[in-house]
Amino acid sequence: MRKKDRILLAALIVAIVAELIFRFAAIKLVKDEVLNDLVITIITRAVTGICLLVILVDLKYEVFRKPRGKDLAFALPFLILVVNNFPFASVILKDAHLVYPAGYVAVFVLSCLAVGFSEEIAFRGIVFNYLLAEKGEKPVLWAVIVQAVVFALMHVFNLFFGAGIGSVLLQIGYTFLIGAMLAIVLYRTRNIWICIVLHTIYNFGGMLLPTLGTGSWPHLITVIITVVISLIVTAYVFTIIIKDKLYKRI
Repeated sequence: MRKKDRILLAALIVAIVAELIFRFAAIKLVKDEVLNDLVITIITRAVTGICLLVILVDLKYEVFRKPRGKDLAFALPFLILVVNNFPFASVILKDAHLVYPAGYVAVFVLSCLAVGFSEEIAFRGIVFNYLLAEKGEKPVLWAVIVQAVVFALMHVFNLFFGAGIGSVLLQIGYTFLIGAMLAIVLYRTRNIWICIVLHTIYNFGGMLLPTLGTGSWPHLITVIITVVISLIVTAYVFTIIIKDKLYKRI
């Protein structure tokens, strides 16, 4: 087994073991169950992310390039998409609201950052770049799709932790799309931190109210806006694929 293969295997084992510890250990650091889950997530994912970051640095993939103005402009449509994941209409119209204090929100932000950090290092930083390096004559789009499939299928494990089949299938669908989108962002910008920020914002917007709030969401207005933005971003992605010839064998 080559060194890169061993490193990739070690990275995946670290990620899986850390996740299993988080799921099964039932560690109690604080009395409040919600806060305890957030703290455990922060600790587990931070440790996992740091271990994977060390491996990523050792692999010497180009993922730490200084962001340029055109990189930020390129990522702007994706930023709009992930920001829109927050149910603004439901909050503005008072159909939903937070039930936990600001301190919990701050901890929640850290948990989203820890998850985004560990998952982007693992899937975009390591898996995607490994596939790019080993793709041979396959097109870049092949690596984009394969890593997105791997990222999406990791969420199948949620079936073993009480999630319904319908919700898991939905999660697999949108995580595949997000995974593909973030891979394209990394391919163009060569900056993993941009992907981490986008991932963090997406998780924050989508999970804040389910975790710390109550009410009903999303509102019909949000659904309509989301469909419009998604169609625009999809067209934008296809433009990138065609312009950069990501579908062609190289």
